[in-house]
Amino acid sequence: YPIRALPPVSGAISSLAVGDLEARVAALEAKLGVDGALPFPDLCSGLAAVTDKVKLLDQKKLEQIHARLRTLVPEVRKLRDATGSQHSKEVVELYNICQTWDAAAEALPAVLERLRCLKNIHQAAAGFSERLTAVEAQQAATAARLATSQEAFKALRMSMAENMATMQANLEKLKEKMDAIPS
Repeated sequence: YPIRALPPVSGAISSLAVGDLEARVAALEAKLGVDGALPFPDLCSGLAAVTDKVKLLDQKKLEQIHARLRTLVPEVRKLRDATGSQHSKEVVELYNICQTWDAAAEALPAVLERLRCLKNIHQAAAGFSERLTAVEAQQAATAARLATSQEAFKALRMSMAENMATMQANLEKLKEKMDAIPS
């Protein structure tokens, strides 16, 4: 395949214009809070999101918001003055409580993950405990069978000894009888 290059065209974008364009894009990214990586899957969805945000800055909407704020500010001041210092102390106390819980809320995902891991470990340990109990029960049953078998073996040995003694005595009597018979 031959490689071809296009000749420079007069009026093409100069490197200065590209640098200016990059600076403008970086400024937009900084305003949007983006650190180089786009938070949108593609340019069209990003453009749509930015367009929606720009629509919020419509002059009519801003005027409506401003008018609403002008009516709400005096009401908020009246409420603040009417509730007194006790209410503000309670609000400050609740705010402080919320602040302490914010620190706990940041650690909560890690705690939950750890609890999930510990749940699996606990279930495995519970299974192990059950299996250990079953093995101990089997060992106790085997020990009982062994004791019973040993007792039976002792009884068998004594019985065999008695039978041997009886057979020995019978053989001696038989021998005496055979010797007493004249040949």
